[in-house]
Amino acid sequence: MSTPGNGISITHELATHGWSNEETAAYEAAIEAVNGLVGAYTAVIAAEEAKAQPNREAIDAARAAQHRLAREREALRSSDHQQIAEARSRYSALARDVRASRNATHPVEGGYRPEAFMDVPTATVYDVFAETASRLIGLLMARAQAASEGEQPQQWRDQAVAVRVASRRVPAHDRGKLLEQITQWQDDIVRLESQ
Repeated sequence: MSTPGNGISITHELATHGWSNEETAAYEAAIEAVNGLVGAYTAVIAAEEAKAQPNREAIDAARAAQHRLAREREALRSSDHQQIAEARSRYSALARDVRASRNATHPVEGGYRPEAFMDVPTATVYDVFAETASRLIGLLMARAQAASEGEQPQQWRDQAVAVRVASRRVPAHDRGKLLEQITQWQDDIVRLESQ
């Protein structure tokens, strides 16, 4: 890419920034924590829209929260270690609270039941699928960062990559496979959070 008239690349003038593996893992975990919270709100919206008489205020509030989270996610800076650590902790806790609140009124062991999505559009199921994958990846990357050398952090990273690869292989229109994968990943999330 070059500026008009001078033929010099704009990217040539950018300063380099080296990320350590720890910074990369922490930043990805923070992003995934935000995505997990967005996914929790997606589940709230899907459940509410599936009701005979949806609560429009609850839906609007969840959508507003998702828009706010998108702005907050864009403001994260990998070089601000304190901001990243606080974001990981805060957004993970908020996502647990949102899911606990939803599950208190719609109890589901492990998080989601396929039958809970009977009247939910497939596009929304896909959103829940994507956010569930993001949440699991965030948990795995957090484990990789926290692991000692004896625990082989690369194994956690490899599992995160495997989830990302699996998420790209499921067609967005294949409702059955989306729900199957959501259920499996929810089980993995529950297992990781209980360890």
